[in-house]
Amino acid sequence: MGIQARYLVVGLGAVGSVLAVTLAETHSEEVVAITRNYEGCSSETINVVGLGEARLRVCSWDEARKLGVNATTVLIATKAYDVPAVISSLKHSKVQADLFVSFQNGLGSLELLEKTYGTSRVAAGVVYFGATRLGRVVELRGRGGIVLGCRHPPCNPLLRELATDLRKGGLDVKDIGWIEPYRWLKLAVNAAINPLTAIVMRENGFILEDKRARQLAESIVLEVASIANKLQIPLPRDPIQELYTVLRLTQNNLSSMLQDLLQCKPTEVDYINGAIALKAKEVGVDAKTNEALWLLVKMLERAHCTSNKLEDEWTREERCGGPAGIRTRDFRPTARL
Repeated sequence: MGIQARYLVVGLGAVGSVLAVTLAETHSEEVVAITRNYEGCSSETINVVGLGEARLRVCSWDEARKLGVNATTVLIATKAYDVPAVISSLKHSKVQADLFVSFQNGLGSLELLEKTYGTSRVAAGVVYFGATRLGRVVELRGRGGIVLGCRHPPCNPLLRELATDLRKGGLDVKDIGWIEPYRWLKLAVNAAINPLTAIVMRENGFILEDKRARQLAESIVLEVASIANKLQIPLPRDPIQELYTVLRLTQNNLSSMLQDLLQCKPTEVDYINGAIALKAKEVGVDAKTNEALWLLVKMLERAHCTSNKLEDEWTREERCGGPAGIRTRDFRPTARL
């Protein structure tokens, strides 16, 4: 019979867990999650502090390939750099679905899904809520909600059903049709906060405190806004104001890019500043600041991580307290920006 699901959630990190628990509120028997580093298929309790918990079926990719999967909607909640492998696994597992929804930061993932499945079967979600994984528990920090849409309206009708079900589960969701204005607005903010905090290894609030950091952040945002303008994508809010709004709300957070560096994982800089630099060249706009940050973060990825271990100076907390005073024992992954 195979795996049957109304909603198939790929990836059970912080964002994927929030989506799965929210949808299980009204479709507990019809939500299935697939995650790596898992064996077989079994019933698991997913706990999101601030939202609730749900018991749902969790399967490995091997089991999905063995059984086959039929789903109405697939929600892809992995990091951007995992999306090519997810698409390959979806193909090998012969997953049948009517709608695929991307929840990745930056540019590239949504476009790759469209190339694979066609624009009429692909949509995107821009995430504004904060979610943190602490061991086996996820904590929901703030309910900024989700904006759902597609690049080529009219969107698949199933997207409206997804919006309705997420609202029933307790999230603030806007179904806005054309997603590009919101995707580019968040891209502009991510392009400033993520690499700057990764480079200085400080919380987001450092940008508010340091004049030079503020100047650089504004320059980054304006570069992205100029590309959006060239592409005739009107941003829904002033990007500089949006930058400072997000910084004030997340000033105690460690950005996702800094989290990745601290854990010696790949960052999403290729999909954020790298994608911006390449898009700028396509449309004839200057984005030298984004390009420089792209190269700097790529250098950091290589320079500070060896064999998936932090460099000695990052972990000798007893002697120096960790990078910029962030002790490894004090590290808590925070909301994905």
